[in-house]
Parts: sequence; C-alpha cells; structure tokens
Amino acid sequence: MTKSTKSTRASLYVKYKNKNMSTSIAPNLQSFNFSKTIAGSGDSFSFALADPTSKWIGSWKPKTGAEIYASAEYWGFNGCQTIRKLIFGYFELNSISVKAPPTTASIECSSIPKGKGTKTKRSQSYKNCTMRSVSGLIAKRLGVKLIYKANSTPSYDILEQTKENDLVFLKRICSESGFSLKISTKYLTILDDADLEAKPSRYVINKSNTRIISYDFTETLNGGYRSCKVYYKKEIKTKVKVKDKDGKIQTKTKTSSKTISCSFTPKKPPATGGILKVEEEFKNLAIGKRIAQNRLREANKELNKATIAFAGLLNVNEGDTVDLKGFGGFDGKYIITTYSGNVSVSGTDCTLELRKCLVGY
Repeated sequence: MTKSTKSTRASLYVKYKNKNMSTSIAPNLQSFNFSKTIAGSGDSFSFALADPTSKWIGSWKPKTGAEIYASAEYWGFNGCQTIRKLIFGYFELNSISVKAPPTTASIECSSIPKGKGTKTKRSQSYKNCTMRSVSGLIAKRLGVKLIYKANSTPSYDILEQTKENDLVFLKRICSESGFSLKISTKYLTILDDADLEAKPSRYVINKSNTRIISYDFTETLNGGYRSCKVYYKKEIKTKVKVKDKDGKIQTKTKTSSKTISCSFTPKKPPATGGILKVEEEFKNLAIGKRIAQNRLREANKELNKATIAFAGLLNVNEGDTVDLKGFGGFDGKYIITTYSGNVSVSGTDCTLELRKCLVGY
C-alpha cells in the first residue's frame, strides 16, 4: 500500500501468518506506528484501519497470538526521492480494538511473545559455562535462534538461576557483563554496549536542523559513581602446632580470611559520586577489573540522556551512534536506544531516545 502524508510517501508491507496482506490492508490504512529498541522492553508495531463495512471485525478479523512481519518503504521528504527501507521485523499480534463512529480497527503487535520465557520460573546451576553457551541453551528452550554479536564471551565456574524466568535471568547476567539483550519471536540477540558505542557515528544532528520539532536533555549524578571496587573474602587455611591438655604437640588447621579486591576508575569519571562496591569472586585481577568496569558502566550509562523529535523519518536504526552539535554542554557522541515513528494521513514524525556514550569503559 502507498499512503501520502504532507511531505512523505510511505508503503507498508505486512505478512500475517506468512501470507502477504499488504494489498488487503492498503485501501483502509489510516496510520502505522513503530518503536525499535536496542534492548529491554522489545519492539512494537501497530496500525489503524478504517472499517466502514465491518469486515475487519467480521470475516477478516485477525487472531491474537498470530505472527506478523512488517516493513516499510518511504520517500519524498523535502523533495528527496531516494527510497529508504525500514525493517520492523517479526511480532506477535497482541491486541485488536474497535471504535465507532466511524468504525476503526486498531491492531497492536509486540516483538516479545506473551508467555515465551516469561512465565516459568526455574532454579538451575550452570557449571563451567560461558555467556554464549548459556544464552544458546535458553534460546533453544525458547524456540528461537541465537544471534551473538558480542566480541567476547565471559566464562563462569558456576551461574545460578534462582526462581527466575529465563528472560529475567539472561537479562540480569547480560547487564552484569555490559551486554544488552533483545528478544523477538524469531531471535534472541546479545549485543556488547561498549562495542556499539565505539563504532563511528552514522549521523550528525545539528541544533540548527529545521526538521527538529523538539528536544529534551537530562544530565544527572543520581545513581552515578566515579569508580567501582569488586571484592570478596578468601578463606585461608594454615597448619599450626599447639599443645593439648597433656602437653603433647598437635597439628591443627587454623582458618582465617583475607579480602581480595580490584578497582576500576575511567579516565574521565563523573565530576562527583562515590565508589560502587560489588561483592563478587573473581579468578584473577584481569577478570576482576573487567567485572568492575562492566558494573560501573551499567550504573553510569543512563546519567546523560536525550530525546529529539523530528518531522519525517530518519535513515537510522537503534544501536547507531550519532554526534550532537550546537547543543552547548550537551554536545557529544550518543547512541540511539529507541527509534520510534508515526506515519498517518495527517503527517509523519519520529523520535530518537539517546544516551551519551561512555568514554574509557
């Protein structure tokens, strides 16, 4: 289908249960919305249909729980005729709502299937494992394909999943390792936040950009730390000789403890903030430093955030890095955490949610 807005033309492609429904949807399409996130709550997609003959609430009514695939092409903004493509991906149809008059059907879809990996809580020990092996096992349990995009795979003597569902457990160990987890109906994707932030910026956003509708910046020290210290108490056993009540020399084992610690401070830490203390055992100082670096990153990554709304759509994706210029003290390199948009007969706009890239970790 092709829908013309004030300055953008968009063509929506939708598959329902693996069948192309685009031509059926086209005459009735009023709008569509999307939200693509780097991790966390998952992606969403929705569209609204005019239903004057009640076919979308009758014989054409789709079923909740069905699989949806969606993508779009758009062109024409500011006279640019280059065709851009947006891949929304695979979703589960979550809800259908109808309003009248006039009769309009709204269909909402989510990339995280209801019940898949979210209901069953389990307790399990994973011994002599890696992040890749554990995530692969969970992906198999969920019936999805693992896409492991991190350049490293932390190893563990043991990982404990205690009364947690698979997604909560995997999200926890990913965040502890500086990774992001993204789940969809088809794929389970693991990304390294530091790797993404280190990539060259794809786009420059100047404050003078006439497409900017609004912007909002937030800088806070709440919850931020200058450094991280990882420590644990190591049990030490030594043999000592003592006299018993009869005066005889006996060899006994004396138990004591020693605190082993490792700290990490980035080259450009926050101006203020305390020390994040984490009690966790590590094999050597290199692993201890990696743990401290990842935990500090997780604690500090949300300290500087921005939201910018634009007219039209942008040729970017979640996970891309961009340079912001002209915003004074908020200038710098940011990563797109969410890219959302709305296309309707009344106009087209999109919003970027960003966080500032961390330097040195």
